[in-house]
Amino acid sequence: MLSAPMKEREEQTITFPDINLATWEKLMHFLDSPVAARDMSAKDARDLAVLYDKYEFLEGRKLCDAILVDYFKNIGMKEKKLKLDLDLTIDLVNVSHQANLKAAFQEGIAYIWKKLLSTSVPYGKMMFEERHLVILVPLLKYFHDNKKNMGIKYNTWEWSEDRLLTSPKVGLENTDFPKNFISKCQNMEQWHLLKRCIRYIELSGSHCKADGSFYNVGGWDLYQPDDNEDGRNYRWDGIEVKFEICHTKEGSFEGWAIVRYYTTEVDEDGHPDYDSMFPPLQGWVPADPLARGNPTLKYILRESLDINNADYREARF
Repeated sequence: MLSAPMKEREEQTITFPDINLATWEKLMHFLDSPVAARDMSAKDARDLAVLYDKYEFLEGRKLCDAILVDYFKNIGMKEKKLKLDLDLTIDLVNVSHQANLKAAFQEGIAYIWKKLLSTSVPYGKMMFEERHLVILVPLLKYFHDNKKNMGIKYNTWEWSEDRLLTSPKVGLENTDFPKNFISKCQNMEQWHLLKRCIRYIELSGSHCKADGSFYNVGGWDLYQPDDNEDGRNYRWDGIEVKFEICHTKEGSFEGWAIVRYYTTEVDEDGHPDYDSMFPPLQGWVPADPLARGNPTLKYILRESLDINNADYREARF
């Protein structure tokens, strides 16, 4: 470090202008004592790792890397005890990157990715705030772009990771990603709750045999009559059809449809709201010459909702 002619070499001293005495003593404390090294905490590593790296204290950097790897590998225990400090966790991921703690960074950023793609409560995508995502976006991009160089192999959630990166509305390349991601998560959580509250949908006003009850079938985008109900099929322009309420895309149209009725909700600015997760109660317009009537929907709610039920509390990945 001091091979070139320098004032420090002449005076046989080394100065560290950005390290005060207390910090210096702490840096040396963990290097000089094996016992002290065993007592280093994740917060200690957060405070010292960047300095160890900057001034090439390699043993100090290795120590911090090992401490943070251990923190991330045992983070599940903190979740079980409901004692996870998310601010600290994000700080540790950020410091791992800044201080070139490769093993710790891989463990930490992988945990963040999985949580961004998880709907578990309380430790899933809903735990993040905008301020967290502002810090995480460059780290997530770096990880994604350098996985091969870092020796990261394909993982089971990689397809979701790519979709999160490339989504035109919510993708990481979007400058409004933090705000859009939080909004999307809130909408999805609202939908999961409402889905459990709504028993079925009642359609009326279609002036045809489309009227009646429709039940959600599997995903969010399809409602069908009960198979045990008779008389729900209808002849449409000579062809027998079965009415469904579904979210569909056909040509330039995207939205909710009742057979050949197409519509979608509008947002607060009066623009089509293509993200609506439930068919709208009214506002349906005909998109077929044979379409008639003025259909309206009604959400028929369950009498009660057991929040302790396993189906309500399920962790969805």
